[in-house]
Formats: sequence, structure tokens, C-alpha cells
Amino acid sequence: MRKSAEIAIGGYDALSLPPLATVHYWRGIKEALEQAGCERVMITRVPRTASIEERAETLRKEIASKCNPGEALNLLGHSMVVLLFPLL
Repeated sequence: MRKSAEIAIGGYDALSLPPLATVHYWRGIKEALEQAGCERVMITRVPRTASIEERAETLRKEIASKCNPGEALNLLGHSMVVLLFPLL
């Protein structure tokens, strides 16, 4: 995998349960992708409470600012990311 990867986080990338612990949902994913040969791993956060259209536009702008036109990109995400694809 010699391409770029964008990890799209929908706002909650960690859950804090003081005083017990903080759980990071994406812990180790960036490093695992780099070890697998991904040239560049980028992390994008979109607003938690924005509309789907606003979240898609934020994600589109982030990707456009980090990637060259026509550059191959693997987009990783969960939850609402599937709803954003048609709007990108």
C-alpha cells in the first residue's frame, strides 16, 4: 500500500472516564498503516454536531488542502463517514 490514507474522525476520537481512563478509538491505527507501507497518513476531524452537508464540506476541504488533484487516497472512517461519500 504505497498511497496516502486519510482517517476521518467524526468528532469523538477519545472517551474519557475520569478517574479511570481515557479510551482512544483510533489508537495505533496511524502507526499500523505506516508500518504497512502507507506513505502518508493524515487525520481529519469534522464537527460533531454539524449537518451531514457541513461535515462533508469540511472533509472535502481538508482532503483538498492535503492532497494533489488526482492523487490516490484511501479514506478510513466509521459511523457517518458512509453518509458523507456522495457529498464529497
